Amino acid sequence: MDVGLVALLRLTWVAAILPIILASLRLRPFHQTILGVAKRGKTMHPSSSKFTVPQRFFSHFYMAGTLWTTLLLLTTWLYACTAGSTSSTIFALHKSHRVWRTVFLLWLMEAQVLRRLYESLYVFHYRPLARMHIFGYFIGMSYYIVAPLSLCCTCAPEVFEFTLDLVSEGRKQWQPLEVIGGNRFPLWLRWKQWVGSAIFLWGWIHQLRCHAILVS
Repeated sequence: MDVGLVALLRLTWVAAILPIILASLRLRPFHQTILGVAKRGKTMHPSSSKFTVPQRFFSHFYMAGTLWTTLLLLTTWLYACTAGSTSSTIFALHKSHRVWRTVFLLWLMEAQVLRRLYESLYVFHYRPLARMHIFGYFIGMSYYIVAPLSLCCTCAPEVFEFTLDLVSEGRKQWQPLEVIGGNRFPLWLRWKQWVGSAIFLWGWIHQLRCHAILVS
């Protein structure tokens, strides 16, 4: 199931990127189709209301992304605490480290979707007549489901089984303090994670500033 999920997600990303590559080659059918789907707001004429939804529905992306990412983060976090408290062998410790790095990635994703949700609700002000293509709307919704899942796809099946056991049997193999302490969680991050998080933080702040300029 683990390999199957990873393969399915890889296929999903390839299927999403391939039309963009074809459109960039200026192949007319693909190019025109991608441009039509990408139109929204000022780039879409107000009279073009066929197969469109209000642009303010952009907030739906970040609502769904926040709920989904939070669910994945909490369940993976609990699973990491359990794996960390019961790990003994070298293989089990390596697996526990990998799960904690996944938790770290989900924290970054959580910071991104929460900020975008705040911006869509309180910063951006969409015109009442602004529209977006409905296909673009479904692509946006799909992205914020697939992207967080891709970050934890290698341990998602195990987390899913753990969560089912936790709900159905009321199993508690973790201690509340471990959820906060994370079993030396920061020490399990390597230089790659720290460099990547620094780049993410720079991009996060830069996008925040760019959106403030765009709104003004």
